[in-house]
Amino acid sequence: MLFTYKIYNSIFKKEQLKMEKNAFDLLDERLLKVITEYGYREPTSIQNKAIPKILQGRDLIITAPTGSGKTEAAVFPIFSLMLKDESWNGKPLMVYVTPLRALNRDIFVRLEDISNKIGLKSIVRHGDSSKRERGDFLRSSYHWFITTPESLSMLITHSATRDMLTDIKFVVIDEVHELIDSERGNTLEVVLKRLKRIVKKYQFIGISATIPDASIIKKFYSCPFCEVIEDDVKKDIEIKVRIPGSGTSSKGEDEFSEILKIINEEIERAKSSIIFTNTRDMAEFLTYKLRELGRDDIEIHHGSLATEVRKSVEKKLKGGEIKGIIATSSLELGIDIGSVDLVIQYGSPRQAIRMLQRVGRSGHSIVKKARGIIVTTKNLDEIIESVVIARRTLKGELESLIPHEKPFDVLVHQLVGMLLSAEQRKEEEILKFLNATFSFRNLTEEELKKAIEFCEGIKLIIRKENGELVASRRAREYYYSTTMIPDVQKIPVVTVYGDRIGYLDSDFVLSKLDEGSSFILQGREWSVVSIDDEKLVVEEVTERMGAPPSWIGEMIPVSRNVAREAISLLSRICRGEVYEKIKSQYQSITIEAYDFVKKVCEDTRKQGFEFPSQNIALIDWTKTGLLVLTYPLGSNGNETLSLLISNYIFSKTGRSVSTSSDPYRIYMESTFPLTLNDLIEALYSLSLKEKDEIEEMIKSQLKKSNIFMYKLSTVAKKMGAISKNATLSEVKKVLKYYKDTLIGEEAFREVFYEKLDIRSVIEMLKDIKSGKVRIVAQPIEGLSPLVVNSSSAPRPVGYALETLPQELLIKVLEKRILEKTVLLKCMNCGWEKSVKVSELPDIISCEKCGARAVAPLPPSNEEFVNAIRKYFKEGKKSLKGKEKEYFEDAVKRAKLVITHGKTAVMALTPYGVGPKGASRALSMLKLGWNEFLRTLYEEERNYFRTRKYWD
Repeated sequence: MLFTYKIYNSIFKKEQLKMEKNAFDLLDERLLKVITEYGYREPTSIQNKAIPKILQGRDLIITAPTGSGKTEAAVFPIFSLMLKDESWNGKPLMVYVTPLRALNRDIFVRLEDISNKIGLKSIVRHGDSSKRERGDFLRSSYHWFITTPESLSMLITHSATRDMLTDIKFVVIDEVHELIDSERGNTLEVVLKRLKRIVKKYQFIGISATIPDASIIKKFYSCPFCEVIEDDVKKDIEIKVRIPGSGTSSKGEDEFSEILKIINEEIERAKSSIIFTNTRDMAEFLTYKLRELGRDDIEIHHGSLATEVRKSVEKKLKGGEIKGIIATSSLELGIDIGSVDLVIQYGSPRQAIRMLQRVGRSGHSIVKKARGIIVTTKNLDEIIESVVIARRTLKGELESLIPHEKPFDVLVHQLVGMLLSAEQRKEEEILKFLNATFSFRNLTEEELKKAIEFCEGIKLIIRKENGELVASRRAREYYYSTTMIPDVQKIPVVTVYGDRIGYLDSDFVLSKLDEGSSFILQGREWSVVSIDDEKLVVEEVTERMGAPPSWIGEMIPVSRNVAREAISLLSRICRGEVYEKIKSQYQSITIEAYDFVKKVCEDTRKQGFEFPSQNIALIDWTKTGLLVLTYPLGSNGNETLSLLISNYIFSKTGRSVSTSSDPYRIYMESTFPLTLNDLIEALYSLSLKEKDEIEEMIKSQLKKSNIFMYKLSTVAKKMGAISKNATLSEVKKVLKYYKDTLIGEEAFREVFYEKLDIRSVIEMLKDIKSGKVRIVAQPIEGLSPLVVNSSSAPRPVGYALETLPQELLIKVLEKRILEKTVLLKCMNCGWEKSVKVSELPDIISCEKCGARAVAPLPPSNEEFVNAIRKYFKEGKKSLKGKEKEYFEDAVKRAKLVITHGKTAVMALTPYGVGPKGASRALSMLKLGWNEFLRTLYEEERNYFRTRKYWD
């Protein structure tokens, strides 16, 4: 770059820059003196590589692990160059962009003191900046500032602040990978292109600890000659996958209690730790449960908390006041929280790129090992998926970053911004400018005309008589109040009795719910009584019909590659590959995890079921019409295939099919019995269709779907058609009119990009047509242990349960009952024994006296157990009040065991089921085993529904 070359040409020859062993010696003496005071004496490997390049004016992408000093590698040489610039006229020379306001604050705190001591003034400028700070930015002189993509977009449009950017010579983007696959990235790309029109040329520096593919970053930011600088020193990473039952957790305990115990033990062993969850609800729940265990030395950290609260939590961990933080993605990026020994991930991280970012927060130094533990439930998918993701993380096999192409909401927003700043006014100039960006390189003249006409229609743009375009009065309000970060309104959910049970996003409510419709929240099904702008009034559903939508928030998608490898690993274990061989490739798998998977495989084989593989579309089926298709297309692929199957069956029969999917399978049920032939015919028929037909079928199905309506609402707000302050009822009234407009087109594009994977589905259908993939129905009726154990992840009460067919939930209940531990108490002699239900014989008798009057007692109810023990120690007369009731209850339990043996114990094991409820379930045995389990399922649900009214 000319600027840096001119300054340094008179100081160092190029050869000197290359040959210098200590890159700090190349820095300005004033800076060198100050950073030495702050402990920067020897440059790190990445600093030695990057500093000379930046001083030469090279555009760089710097990639190095957390703790390697990459921020300083980028900024120190720029500070040096700014100190040498004698032509500075008071305007900023560097803009430092981060994806998070919290990261802005953190970076600023780290660099502000050094900057001030060498005479370089700086400021933070983002959406939370006060009126005084915004005024200071205009009135005072600053050498550099930190901002976000959204704020930079505003600054370059406003005439006063736009003039402040004319001397920018350095653009630094921190966590450069983070924005590539979001519309915030598209916004930043266009804004930087607009900046280049003002300054002609700037030096580009991108920084990240995690870059899957640098080539896409170079293309995206129009930096073809960017040099990628990687750290020579690779950080040592260790990841283990733990499941309940491993380590010191006692046998037979409630599974979630075991998970809590594992997490608690790991926190205790480590000096400091971060526990990551995939949702805020689970972060809140884990914090609550750990504090119940007496863990007062942990805090919670997520984006919904106030800035002051998050800052306080970060400071406490850094200062050693607490031992751990439970966090969501809010701590994934490079916020400085000091030295962390351990990262715990609760549940599958779902993506290798996310796991690498998270585990990299531990060992916050290049010389320290990064230690991570993934703690999962005894859920086959979670275990296998976590083991696969751990391997891919360690090997650096990360998910690809795929940018949005031609996002119309970004186009409308930036088009309005360019007209507000009078950068362009003619269509041909605007098209030429946009075609020079990566995001809109393929934008056609017709598409731009369509966007302009849309803006004219909603009064954002006015076309003058000479054809030039100008911004309207409304345009300013729209532009400065809108970002590509969806503005989500939370609607309280309240029962008819006035109890608040949670919140739902307004877009979920308006797109999926009406009076009388149902949904799942907190693991229970609710029916909507009324909807207004302030709250959603509901009552609990007593009889389930179909598969209602559940609110679990935005789940991180699992890629097709991860799903395929997971199925492959499962297949290898099921076919008998020994632990040592698996361990040699998958270092993170523990013997406990392997044994659990192997046991499920053995149960599957014994029962006569087939195993899944990459080359088999395997169908589990039941007499009641529940079908489960197992094939590893990943989250988006199986979502796409489920839409196609629903569309096909509806077009043939006129009947709707309820579906839900995960990365490995699709569940299907209907109000009419689905048959194997229905699904097999659908798959074969779809395999004969062309790509265009497939896409049209998906669009047709999407238009009727909740996913589309949900997206339509957010897009309408981003494109200025609906005010972000509009009430729920106002939004609902107008939403249907936007389906066939540019808003609907953009909503389709976003759903296709974010939720679907048409390419993978078309490949699968081609493989079915060619015979490479076979459609195989299970040889016997029912759900295989592989399906049941993959869908049985226990959720604690109060945590959202994913929508699963009732038949599968009943199978899950059976599995949970068999895994529970009960306390058997002989009502004749007082003998007692703790035993797992699955290990009981069919006929139960006392091992001491031989009597069959044995009562199964709930071990968790200490009052109950102690009352019966008191009876045998002190006699019946010693029992008082509630103790007498417990004794009578135990006698009734023993009578049921005399008659029904092990089955009676099973009937008495679910939550809240006593002798009365157990008797009702046992009376259903004459109708078959499934009716017995179904009755138990309803008894347990009834307990959860009514227990809040009990004294």
